[in-house]
Amino acid sequence: MSETEPIRAAVYRAIDAVNDLLPAPQALAAHDNSVLVGGTATLDSMGFVNFIVALEEELERELHRGVDVPDLLAVQGQDGAAAFTVADLIKVLTERLG
Repeated sequence: MSETEPIRAAVYRAIDAVNDLLPAPQALAAHDNSVLVGGTATLDSMGFVNFIVALEEELERELHRGVDVPDLLAVQGQDGAAAFTVADLIKVLTERLG
């Protein structure tokens, strides 16, 4: 199994968990191209925080170790991208945790 697959599975379980808390119009589509941060993001700030918390729980369950997602994303820096997608998140996590 690729190193990406456990991380991808954790991300998509976190999406499902946060969507359980949201009304349907605010739900995050479970697709790699869904925008997490940026102008077309569907999650508000509290929804994003809930997603990060759910993601940390899922990564710990999947990888059997604690993961500080905001810390991993903070070192990512700005690359001028207008949006940060699910695929971008999976890529960063795979690079940092793989």
